[in-house]
Amino acid sequence: MARGARVPGVSRQSAIRPIDHQALATAEDLNNPLAVVLTNLDLLGGLLARIRDDLVRHRTDEVRAATRAHLDEAQSCLNDARQAAKRLHARVKRSSVPPPPTTHEDKTGVVKKGALRPARILIVDDDADLARALGRLFRDYDVVVHCSPVAALGRVVTGERFDIIVSDVTMPGMSGPDLHSEIRHFAPEQAGRMVFLTGGGMDPTAEGSLSATGQPVFAKPFDTRELRAFVEKFLGSR
Repeated sequence: MARGARVPGVSRQSAIRPIDHQALATAEDLNNPLAVVLTNLDLLGGLLARIRDDLVRHRTDEVRAATRAHLDEAQSCLNDARQAAKRLHARVKRSSVPPPPTTHEDKTGVVKKGALRPARILIVDDDADLARALGRLFRDYDVVVHCSPVAALGRVVTGERFDIIVSDVTMPGMSGPDLHSEIRHFAPEQAGRMVFLTGGGMDPTAEGSLSATGQPVFAKPFDTRELRAFVEKFLGSR
């Protein structure tokens, strides 16, 4: 399978393996910001290529304005990548020292086949930086981005329909599989349009819930070109 794409499953051994909660937290803390960095770097490469092409071919006021817009977006990508890199650095620094003593602190209408540009994509990820990066990645579609799975569910419950729903797995308040279950209750056809992104760090129970959805899963950090290709193929098959 492609890098990141997998179908999760829980083996008999994994079901009885002791849970290393520190390792689970580390995987999530590292993979989320790493996905932000890699996604924004890929987007930056494309933006810079378009800027160079504009400057070589045209010098009109209209192109200058478009170039400034590309530069602003590139700067935004760079800022998000820098912030995610700082999170990575801080997490690696924390993992390089002995852990502190354990405490008890509580932590409407679907587009017809072939009509790619107007297709609606719902992105759900509690990591605002990654959600924003994914919104940029699919900016040539009709993209709706939510950092709250409850808010995303509300749009489906009130009758909005999407051609594909790209959802994180581990989110506060409602997990990706829980969101799938709720959507299936209100709009079963929409539940079949979900794709999950996971940063790892799941215990066997969570892996079992994800596997039970039967939906495609991409592991963070994912290859942006492969994710785009998958979405385009998915939309074209509907």
